[in-house]
Amino acid sequence: MMFSHEIKDTLNNDVQVECDDDSKKTYEVTGINQAEEKVESDASAYRFHCNVTDGSTQTDVVVDITIFHSDPTSFQISRVAPYSFLPQCAIDMIHHEEEVGQNATMASTSEEAALEAAEMNEDIPHMATDGTAALHDAKAKMAASAKETTKEEKEAKHETYFLGYAPQKLEPLRAVKRDKTALMLTQRPNAWDPFTANDGADAGCLTNFPARNQGSCGSCYAFAMSTAMSLQYCLKMHPATRTSPTLVFSPQTLVSCGSTIDVEEQILVDYYNDDYEDDQAKIYSRGPPSSGKYNGGCNGGDGVLSLMFMKRFGYPFTLCYPYSSGGGDPLHHFDAAQGETPTCHDTCTGSSTAGQTMTTFSAVTWTEQLTTESVGIDVCKGENSIMDCMMRDGPMFCAFEVYSDFGGMEWAANGPYGKEPYGPDIGATVSGGHAVTCYGWDVEADGTKYWKCINSWGSWGEHGKPKPQPPTLALTPTLAREPQP
Repeated sequence: MMFSHEIKDTLNNDVQVECDDDSKKTYEVTGINQAEEKVESDASAYRFHCNVTDGSTQTDVVVDITIFHSDPTSFQISRVAPYSFLPQCAIDMIHHEEEVGQNATMASTSEEAALEAAEMNEDIPHMATDGTAALHDAKAKMAASAKETTKEEKEAKHETYFLGYAPQKLEPLRAVKRDKTALMLTQRPNAWDPFTANDGADAGCLTNFPARNQGSCGSCYAFAMSTAMSLQYCLKMHPATRTSPTLVFSPQTLVSCGSTIDVEEQILVDYYNDDYEDDQAKIYSRGPPSSGKYNGGCNGGDGVLSLMFMKRFGYPFTLCYPYSSGGGDPLHHFDAAQGETPTCHDTCTGSSTAGQTMTTFSAVTWTEQLTTESVGIDVCKGENSIMDCMMRDGPMFCAFEVYSDFGGMEWAANGPYGKEPYGPDIGATVSGGHAVTCYGWDVEADGTKYWKCINSWGSWGEHGKPKPQPPTLALTPTLAREPQP
Protein backbone atom coordinates (compact mmCIF):
# COMPACT_ATOMS: atom_id res chain seq x y z
CA MET A 1 0.00 0.00 0.00
CA MET A 2 1.37 3.41 -1.03
CA PHE A 3 2.96 5.29 1.92
CA SER A 4 1.74 2.74 4.49
CA HIS A 5 5.33 2.25 5.63
CA GLU A 6 5.87 6.02 6.09
CA ILE A 7 2.64 6.35 8.08
CA LYS A 8 3.48 3.34 10.24
CA ASP A 9 7.03 4.56 10.89
CA THR A 10 5.79 8.03 11.87
CA LEU A 11 3.15 6.70 14.25
CA ASN A 12 5.59 4.33 15.93
CA ASN A 13 8.56 6.71 16.15
CA ASP A 14 8.18 10.44 15.41
CA VAL A 15 4.76 10.87 17.01
CA GLN A 16 5.96 9.09 20.15
CA VAL A 17 9.43 10.65 20.31
CA GLU A 18 8.72 12.23 23.70
CA CYS A 19 7.23 9.04 25.22
CA ASP A 20 9.15 6.71 27.53
CA ASP A 21 9.41 3.03 26.62
CA ASP A 22 6.64 2.00 29.04
CA SER A 23 4.15 4.40 27.41
CA LYS A 24 4.84 3.62 23.78
CA LYS A 25 2.51 1.56 21.57
CA THR A 26 3.14 -0.25 18.30
CA TYR A 27 0.81 0.31 15.35
CA GLU A 28 0.16 -1.33 11.99
CA VAL A 29 -1.55 0.24 8.98
CA THR A 30 -3.95 -2.47 7.86
CA GLY A 31 -5.65 -0.61 5.03
CA ILE A 32 -5.78 2.62 3.01
CA ASN A 33 -9.33 3.07 1.74
CA GLN A 34 -9.16 6.42 -0.04
CA ALA A 35 -6.46 8.82 -1.23
CA GLU A 36 -6.74 12.45 -2.38
CA GLU A 37 -3.86 14.36 -3.96
CA LYS A 38 -2.93 18.02 -4.29
CA VAL A 39 0.02 19.63 -6.03
CA GLU A 40 2.08 22.38 -4.43
CA SER A 41 5.06 24.50 -5.46
CA ASP A 42 7.78 22.00 -4.63
CA ALA A 43 5.84 19.06 -3.24
CA SER A 44 2.83 16.80 -3.63
CA ALA A 45 0.46 16.31 -0.72
CA TYR A 46 -1.86 13.41 -0.08
CA ARG A 47 -4.76 12.82 2.27
CA PHE A 48 -5.23 9.16 3.19
CA HIS A 49 -8.16 7.49 4.93
CA CYS A 50 -6.51 4.62 6.82
CA ASN A 51 -7.19 1.75 9.17
CA VAL A 52 -4.72 1.66 12.06
CA THR A 53 -4.53 -1.01 14.76
CA ASP A 54 -2.44 -1.56 17.90
CA GLY A 55 -3.24 -5.27 17.87
CA SER A 56 -6.41 -5.01 19.91
CA THR A 57 -8.26 -1.93 18.66
CA GLN A 58 -8.70 -0.64 15.09
CA THR A 59 -9.18 3.07 14.41
CA ASP A 60 -10.19 4.85 11.18
CA VAL A 61 -7.92 7.87 10.75
CA VAL A 62 -7.20 10.61 8.19
CA VAL A 63 -3.51 11.31 7.51
CA ASP A 64 -2.09 14.29 5.58
CA ILE A 65 1.37 13.60 4.16
CA THR A 66 3.63 15.80 1.98
CA ILE A 67 6.23 14.33 -0.40
CA PHE A 68 8.98 16.78 -1.41
CA HIS A 69 9.96 16.80 -5.11
CA SER A 70 13.63 17.53 -4.38
CA ASP A 71 13.91 14.13 -2.67
CA PRO A 72 11.03 11.66 -3.17
CA THR A 73 12.14 9.79 -0.05
CA SER A 74 11.60 12.92 2.08
CA PHE A 75 8.18 13.39 3.60
CA GLN A 76 6.27 15.10 6.38
CA ILE A 77 2.98 14.24 8.09
CA SER A 78 1.12 17.28 9.38
CA ARG A 79 -2.17 15.78 10.47
CA VAL A 80 -3.52 12.61 12.04
CA ALA A 81 -7.21 12.78 12.94
CA PRO A 82 -8.51 11.62 15.26
CA TYR A 83 -5.46 11.03 17.44
CA SER A 84 -7.20 10.02 20.66
CA PHE A 85 -5.97 6.43 20.14
CA LEU A 86 -2.36 7.52 20.70
CA PRO A 87 -0.61 7.44 24.10
CA GLN A 88 -1.20 10.54 26.24
CA CYS A 89 2.44 11.59 25.84
CA ALA A 90 1.94 11.74 22.06
CA ILE A 91 -1.35 13.62 22.43
CA ASP A 92 0.39 16.21 24.62
CA MET A 93 3.08 16.72 21.95
CA ILE A 94 0.44 17.20 19.23
CA HIS A 95 -1.41 19.75 21.37
CA HIS A 96 1.85 21.66 21.82
CA GLU A 97 2.62 21.66 18.09
CA GLU A 98 -0.91 22.77 17.24
CA GLU A 99 -0.48 25.68 19.65
CA VAL A 100 2.82 26.58 17.98
CA GLY A 101 1.08 26.59 14.61
CA GLN A 102 -1.77 28.76 15.88
CA ASN A 103 0.67 31.32 17.30
CA ALA A 104 3.06 31.42 14.33
CA THR A 105 4.01 34.89 13.09
CA MET A 106 7.28 34.40 11.18
CA ALA A 107 7.25 34.14 7.39
CA SER A 108 7.06 30.44 6.56
CA THR A 109 8.34 30.31 2.96
CA SER A 110 11.61 31.76 1.71
CA GLU A 111 9.83 33.85 -0.92
CA GLU A 112 7.56 35.55 1.61
CA ALA A 113 10.48 36.04 4.05
CA ALA A 114 12.40 37.80 1.27
CA LEU A 115 9.36 39.97 0.59
CA GLU A 116 9.15 41.07 4.24
CA ALA A 117 12.87 41.86 4.31
CA ALA A 118 12.67 43.89 1.08
CA GLU A 119 9.77 45.98 2.36
CA MET A 120 11.80 46.87 5.48
CA ASN A 121 14.05 48.94 3.21
CA GLU A 122 11.21 50.85 1.56
CA ASP A 123 9.21 53.91 2.55
CA ILE A 124 5.88 52.13 3.02
CA PRO A 125 2.86 54.36 2.26
CA HIS A 126 0.32 54.95 5.01
CA MET A 127 -3.08 53.52 4.06
CA ALA A 128 -6.44 54.94 5.02
CA THR A 129 -8.26 51.93 6.47
CA ASP A 130 -7.64 51.20 10.17
CA GLY A 131 -7.36 47.43 10.07
CA THR A 132 -6.61 47.25 13.79
CA ALA A 133 -9.91 48.90 14.73
CA ALA A 134 -11.97 46.93 12.19
CA LEU A 135 -10.51 43.56 13.16
CA HIS A 136 -10.68 44.36 16.88
CA ASP A 137 -14.40 45.08 16.54
CA ALA A 138 -14.98 41.89 14.54
CA LYS A 139 -13.04 39.77 17.03
CA ALA A 140 -15.12 41.19 19.90
CA LYS A 141 -18.30 40.16 18.08
CA MET A 142 -16.76 36.75 17.39
CA ALA A 143 -15.93 36.25 21.08
CA ALA A 144 -19.48 37.18 22.07
CA SER A 145 -21.07 34.82 19.55
CA ALA A 146 -18.71 31.99 20.55
CA LYS A 147 -20.36 31.87 23.97
CA GLU A 148 -23.61 30.93 22.24
CA THR A 149 -22.06 28.29 19.94
CA THR A 150 -23.19 24.75 20.66
CA LYS A 151 -20.77 21.85 21.06
CA GLU A 152 -22.16 20.30 17.85
CA GLU A 153 -21.48 23.50 15.88
CA LYS A 154 -17.92 23.73 17.19
CA GLU A 155 -17.17 20.14 16.20
CA ALA A 156 -18.99 20.24 12.84
CA LYS A 157 -16.93 19.08 9.88
CA HIS A 158 -16.88 21.39 6.87
CA GLU A 159 -15.87 20.44 3.34
CA THR A 160 -12.23 21.13 2.58
CA TYR A 161 -10.66 22.17 -0.72
CA PHE A 162 -7.16 20.76 -0.93
CA LEU A 163 -5.70 23.10 -3.57
CA GLY A 164 -7.29 26.21 -2.15
CA TYR A 165 -10.13 27.30 -4.46
CA ALA A 166 -13.60 26.65 -3.05
CA PRO A 167 -16.30 27.55 -5.62
CA GLN A 168 -19.55 29.03 -4.32
CA LYS A 169 -22.91 29.09 -6.07
CA LEU A 170 -24.41 32.41 -7.20
CA GLU A 171 -28.17 32.99 -7.32
CA PRO A 172 -29.68 35.47 -9.83
CA LEU A 173 -31.85 38.42 -8.84
CA ARG A 174 -33.92 38.03 -11.97
CA ALA A 175 -35.76 41.34 -11.68
CA VAL A 176 -32.62 43.36 -12.30
CA LYS A 177 -30.46 43.50 -15.40
CA ARG A 178 -27.53 45.69 -16.31
CA ASP A 179 -27.04 47.18 -19.76
CA LYS A 180 -23.36 46.54 -20.26
CA THR A 181 -23.16 47.94 -23.81
CA ALA A 182 -21.21 50.98 -22.63
CA LEU A 183 -18.73 48.73 -20.83
CA MET A 184 -17.99 46.46 -23.79
CA LEU A 185 -14.90 46.93 -25.88
CA THR A 186 -15.61 48.12 -29.39
CA GLN A 187 -12.50 46.25 -30.55
CA ARG A 188 -10.53 43.75 -28.52
CA PRO A 189 -6.81 43.68 -29.42
CA ASN A 190 -5.14 40.36 -30.15
CA ALA A 191 -2.71 40.92 -27.29
CA TRP A 192 -2.96 43.18 -24.24
CA ASP A 193 -1.80 43.70 -20.71
CA PRO A 194 -1.64 46.89 -18.61
CA PHE A 195 2.14 46.69 -18.21
CA THR A 196 2.98 46.88 -21.91
CA ALA A 197 0.19 49.36 -22.66
CA ASN A 198 0.85 53.08 -22.21
CA ASP A 199 4.22 52.72 -23.99
CA GLY A 200 5.47 50.44 -21.22
CA ALA A 201 5.45 53.19 -18.58
CA ASP A 202 4.01 50.75 -16.05
CA ALA A 203 6.20 47.75 -16.94
CA GLY A 204 8.12 47.98 -13.68
CA CYS A 205 5.07 46.97 -11.64
CA LEU A 206 5.30 43.53 -13.25
CA THR A 207 9.04 43.12 -13.85
CA ASN A 208 9.72 44.07 -10.23
CA PHE A 209 7.00 41.80 -8.85
CA PRO A 210 8.52 39.02 -6.70
CA ALA A 211 7.90 35.29 -6.82
CA ARG A 212 5.35 34.17 -4.22
CA ASN A 213 4.89 30.80 -2.56
CA GLN A 214 1.81 29.61 -0.67
CA GLY A 215 3.70 26.56 0.62
CA SER A 216 1.76 23.72 2.21
CA CYS A 217 -1.44 25.73 2.86
CA GLY A 218 -4.46 25.62 0.54
CA SER A 219 -4.44 29.42 0.33
CA CYS A 220 -4.18 30.03 -3.43
CA TYR A 221 -7.32 32.19 -3.20
CA ALA A 222 -5.58 34.59 -0.80
CA PHE A 223 -2.45 34.80 -2.96
CA ALA A 224 -4.45 35.26 -6.18
CA MET A 225 -6.44 38.14 -4.70
CA SER A 226 -3.59 39.84 -2.81
CA THR A 227 -1.37 39.63 -5.92
CA ALA A 228 -4.12 41.14 -8.10
CA MET A 229 -4.68 43.98 -5.64
CA SER A 230 -0.91 44.58 -5.26
CA LEU A 231 -0.56 44.98 -9.02
CA GLN A 232 -3.63 47.23 -9.21
CA TYR A 233 -2.21 49.35 -6.38
CA CYS A 234 1.13 49.69 -8.18
CA LEU A 235 -0.56 50.68 -11.44
CA LYS A 236 -2.36 53.50 -9.61
CA MET A 237 0.82 54.79 -7.92
CA HIS A 238 2.80 57.66 -9.40
CA PRO A 239 5.82 56.11 -11.21
CA ALA A 240 8.23 58.10 -9.04
CA THR A 241 6.87 56.50 -5.86
CA ARG A 242 7.04 52.87 -7.02
CA THR A 243 9.44 50.46 -5.36
CA SER A 244 11.60 47.51 -6.34
CA PRO A 245 10.45 44.92 -5.59
CA THR A 246 6.82 45.95 -6.03
CA LEU A 247 5.00 46.39 -2.72
CA VAL A 248 2.88 43.33 -1.97
CA PHE A 249 -0.19 42.96 0.23
CA SER A 250 -0.16 40.10 2.70
CA PRO A 251 -2.50 37.12 2.27
CA GLN A 252 -2.21 36.20 5.97
CA THR A 253 -4.97 38.46 7.29
CA LEU A 254 -7.35 36.87 4.78
CA VAL A 255 -6.27 33.31 5.72
CA SER A 256 -6.22 33.74 9.50
CA CYS A 257 -8.97 36.32 10.04
CA GLY A 258 -11.22 35.41 7.12
CA SER A 259 -11.47 31.86 8.41
CA THR A 260 -12.67 32.96 11.86
CA ILE A 261 -14.86 36.04 11.28
CA ASP A 262 -18.53 35.80 10.29
CA VAL A 263 -19.77 37.25 7.00
CA GLU A 264 -22.26 40.03 7.79
CA GLU A 265 -22.77 41.78 4.44
CA GLN A 266 -25.25 41.08 1.67
CA ILE A 267 -23.22 39.51 -1.13
CA LEU A 268 -23.98 41.08 -4.52
CA VAL A 269 -21.98 40.91 -7.76
CA ASP A 270 -22.34 42.12 -11.33
CA TYR A 271 -22.24 38.94 -13.42
CA TYR A 272 -20.99 39.20 -17.02
CA ASN A 273 -21.40 36.20 -19.27
CA ASP A 274 -20.74 35.75 -22.99
CA ASP A 275 -23.92 33.66 -23.18
CA TYR A 276 -26.24 36.49 -22.12
CA GLU A 277 -28.36 37.98 -24.89
CA ASP A 278 -28.66 41.66 -25.80
CA ASP A 279 -25.40 42.60 -24.12
CA GLN A 280 -26.94 42.30 -20.68
CA ALA A 281 -25.22 41.72 -17.37
CA LYS A 282 -27.15 40.64 -14.29
CA ILE A 283 -26.90 41.18 -10.57
CA TYR A 284 -26.37 37.95 -8.70
CA SER A 285 -26.49 37.38 -4.98
CA ARG A 286 -25.23 34.67 -2.71
CA GLY A 287 -25.86 33.69 0.85
CA PRO A 288 -22.94 33.17 3.25
CA PRO A 289 -21.04 29.89 2.85
CA SER A 290 -22.08 26.95 5.00
CA SER A 291 -19.38 27.81 7.54
CA GLY A 292 -20.60 31.41 7.79
CA LYS A 293 -16.98 32.62 7.37
CA TYR A 294 -15.16 34.38 4.54
CA ASN A 295 -13.05 31.28 3.79
CA GLY A 296 -11.74 28.00 5.18
CA GLY A 297 -8.22 29.21 6.02
CA CYS A 298 -5.83 26.58 4.64
CA ASN A 299 -8.80 24.59 3.33
CA GLY A 300 -9.75 26.99 0.54
CA GLY A 301 -11.69 30.13 -0.32
CA ASP A 302 -13.06 32.03 -3.30
CA GLY A 303 -12.69 35.36 -5.07
CA VAL A 304 -15.95 37.12 -4.22
CA LEU A 305 -15.64 36.64 -0.47
CA SER A 306 -11.95 37.59 -0.63
CA LEU A 307 -13.04 40.94 -2.09
CA MET A 308 -15.84 41.22 0.47
CA PHE A 309 -13.22 40.78 3.19
CA MET A 310 -11.11 43.53 1.60
CA LYS A 311 -14.11 45.84 1.49
CA ARG A 312 -14.70 45.38 5.21
CA PHE A 313 -11.16 45.13 6.60
CA GLY A 314 -8.64 45.85 3.84
CA TYR A 315 -5.26 44.15 3.26
CA PRO A 316 -2.01 45.17 5.04
CA PHE A 317 1.44 45.07 3.49
CA THR A 318 3.59 41.95 4.01
CA LEU A 319 5.90 43.99 6.27
CA CYS A 320 3.05 44.32 8.77
CA TYR A 321 1.60 40.81 8.58
CA PRO A 322 4.03 38.22 7.08
CA TYR A 323 2.64 35.00 5.63
CA SER A 324 3.08 32.26 8.25
CA SER A 325 0.73 29.50 7.05
CA GLY A 326 3.03 27.73 4.60
CA GLY A 327 6.20 25.78 5.27
CA GLY A 328 7.04 22.17 5.94
CA ASP A 329 10.35 20.45 6.65
CA PRO A 330 11.18 16.93 5.35
CA LEU A 331 13.59 16.49 8.27
CA HIS A 332 10.66 16.63 10.66
CA HIS A 333 8.53 13.65 9.63
CA PHE A 334 5.71 14.74 11.91
CA ASP A 335 4.78 18.39 12.46
CA ALA A 336 1.23 19.16 13.56
CA ALA A 337 2.07 22.88 13.56
CA GLN A 338 1.95 22.85 9.74
CA GLY A 339 -1.67 21.69 9.85
CA GLU A 340 -2.85 24.75 11.77
CA THR A 341 -4.06 28.14 10.59
CA PRO A 342 -2.41 30.86 12.72
CA THR A 343 -4.50 33.01 15.06
CA CYS A 344 -6.07 36.19 13.64
CA HIS A 345 -4.14 39.26 14.80
CA ASP A 346 -5.51 42.81 14.81
CA THR A 347 -2.08 44.49 15.04
CA CYS A 348 1.08 43.94 13.00
CA THR A 349 3.11 40.76 13.61
CA GLY A 350 6.23 41.38 11.48
CA SER A 351 9.72 41.11 12.96
CA SER A 352 10.16 44.91 12.78
CA THR A 353 6.50 45.96 13.13
CA ALA A 354 5.05 43.72 15.88
CA GLY A 355 2.35 45.48 17.90
CA GLN A 356 2.01 48.46 15.54
CA THR A 357 -1.38 49.62 14.26
CA MET A 358 -2.38 47.71 11.13
CA THR A 359 -3.25 50.13 8.34
CA THR A 360 -4.85 48.45 5.36
CA PHE A 361 -5.87 49.04 1.74
CA SER A 362 -9.24 48.42 0.11
CA ALA A 363 -9.94 48.88 -3.59
CA VAL A 364 -13.63 47.94 -3.39
CA THR A 365 -16.21 50.71 -3.79
CA TRP A 366 -19.61 49.49 -2.82
CA THR A 367 -23.33 50.14 -3.00
CA GLU A 368 -26.27 47.95 -2.03
CA GLN A 369 -28.68 50.05 -4.07
CA LEU A 370 -29.98 48.00 -7.00
CA THR A 371 -29.57 50.81 -9.51
CA THR A 372 -27.88 50.81 -12.90
CA GLU A 373 -24.55 51.45 -11.14
CA SER A 374 -22.12 48.67 -10.31
CA VAL A 375 -22.44 47.01 -6.92
CA GLY A 376 -18.65 46.95 -6.75
CA ILE A 377 -17.58 43.38 -7.67
CA ASP A 378 -17.50 41.94 -11.20
CA VAL A 379 -17.71 38.21 -11.93
CA CYS A 380 -16.91 37.42 -15.55
CA LYS A 381 -17.39 34.22 -17.56
CA GLY A 382 -16.44 33.64 -21.17
CA GLU A 383 -13.47 34.83 -23.19
CA ASN A 384 -14.93 38.16 -24.31
CA SER A 385 -16.39 39.03 -20.91
CA ILE A 386 -13.10 38.28 -19.17
CA MET A 387 -11.24 40.50 -21.66
CA ASP A 388 -13.70 43.34 -21.06
CA CYS A 389 -13.43 42.99 -17.29
CA MET A 390 -9.64 42.72 -17.41
CA MET A 391 -9.23 45.92 -19.41
CA ARG A 392 -11.74 47.73 -17.20
CA ASP A 393 -10.70 46.40 -13.78
CA GLY A 394 -7.05 45.40 -14.20
CA PRO A 395 -5.30 42.25 -12.88
CA MET A 396 -7.91 39.88 -11.53
CA PHE A 397 -8.57 36.68 -9.58
CA CYS A 398 -9.10 33.74 -11.95
CA ALA A 399 -9.89 30.13 -11.14
CA PHE A 400 -9.60 26.90 -13.10
CA GLU A 401 -9.79 23.17 -12.51
CA VAL A 402 -6.44 21.47 -11.98
CA TYR A 403 -5.71 17.94 -13.15
CA SER A 404 -2.92 15.65 -12.01
CA ASP A 405 -0.88 16.39 -15.17
CA PHE A 406 -0.57 20.10 -14.29
CA GLY A 407 2.05 19.99 -11.53
CA GLY A 408 4.64 17.93 -13.40
CA MET A 409 4.85 20.54 -16.19
CA GLU A 410 5.45 17.99 -18.96
CA TRP A 411 3.13 20.21 -21.01
CA ALA A 412 5.42 23.24 -20.65
CA ALA A 413 7.66 22.44 -23.63
CA ASN A 414 4.68 22.72 -26.01
CA GLY A 415 3.34 26.06 -24.85
CA PRO A 416 0.42 27.16 -22.66
CA TYR A 417 -1.36 24.64 -20.47
CA GLY A 418 -4.41 23.46 -22.39
CA LYS A 419 -2.85 23.82 -25.85
CA GLU A 420 -2.16 20.10 -26.11
CA PRO A 421 -4.55 17.39 -24.87
CA TYR A 422 -4.70 17.57 -21.10
CA GLY A 423 -6.71 16.44 -18.09
CA PRO A 424 -9.37 13.83 -18.89
CA ASP A 425 -8.19 13.65 -22.52
CA ILE A 426 -4.99 11.94 -21.37
CA GLY A 427 -6.43 10.09 -18.38
CA ALA A 428 -5.40 12.63 -15.73
CA THR A 429 -7.55 12.89 -12.61
CA VAL A 430 -9.07 16.02 -11.06
CA SER A 431 -6.97 17.48 -8.24
CA GLY A 432 -9.33 20.36 -7.44
CA GLY A 433 -9.88 24.05 -8.08
CA HIS A 434 -6.94 26.46 -8.16
CA ALA A 435 -6.81 30.27 -8.25
CA VAL A 436 -4.18 32.48 -9.90
CA THR A 437 -3.86 36.14 -10.87
CA CYS A 438 -4.41 36.88 -14.59
CA TYR A 439 -3.58 40.26 -16.07
CA GLY A 440 -3.63 40.02 -19.88
CA TRP A 441 -3.65 37.83 -22.96
CA ASP A 442 -1.57 37.05 -26.04
CA VAL A 443 -1.37 34.76 -29.09
CA GLU A 444 1.39 32.33 -30.00
CA ALA A 445 2.81 32.18 -33.51
CA ASP A 446 0.59 29.20 -34.37
CA GLY A 447 -2.54 31.12 -33.32
CA THR A 448 -2.97 29.61 -29.82
CA LYS A 449 -4.52 32.20 -27.52
CA TYR A 450 -3.63 32.27 -23.83
CA TRP A 451 -4.07 34.25 -20.63
CA LYS A 452 -1.04 35.73 -18.88
CA CYS A 453 -1.20 34.68 -15.24
CA ILE A 454 0.89 34.57 -12.07
CA ASN A 455 0.91 31.46 -9.88
CA SER A 456 1.81 31.17 -6.18
CA TRP A 457 4.03 28.08 -6.33
CA GLY A 458 7.45 29.67 -6.16
CA SER A 459 9.73 29.96 -9.18
CA TRP A 460 7.44 28.93 -12.00
CA GLY A 461 8.23 30.72 -15.25
CA GLU A 462 6.84 31.46 -18.69
CA HIS A 463 5.20 28.27 -19.94
CA GLY A 464 6.36 26.64 -16.71
CA LYS A 465 10.07 27.32 -17.20
CA PRO A 466 12.02 29.07 -14.41
CA LYS A 467 12.60 32.67 -15.39
CA PRO A 468 13.47 36.01 -13.80
CA GLN A 469 10.64 37.47 -11.72
CA PRO A 470 7.77 37.39 -11.95
CA PRO A 471 7.11 33.72 -12.72
CA THR A 472 4.40 33.70 -15.38
CA LEU A 473 1.87 30.98 -16.11
CA ALA A 474 0.13 30.70 -19.49
CA LEU A 475 -3.39 29.23 -19.68
CA THR A 476 -5.59 28.72 -22.72
CA PRO A 477 -8.90 30.67 -22.70
CA THR A 478 -11.10 27.66 -21.90
CA LEU A 479 -9.45 27.16 -18.51
CA ALA A 480 -9.96 30.42 -16.62
CA ARG A 481 -13.31 30.67 -14.93
CA GLU A 482 -15.18 31.91 -11.89
CA PRO A 483 -18.08 30.29 -9.99
CA GLN A 484 -20.93 29.38 -12.29
CA PRO A 485 -24.50 30.23 -11.28
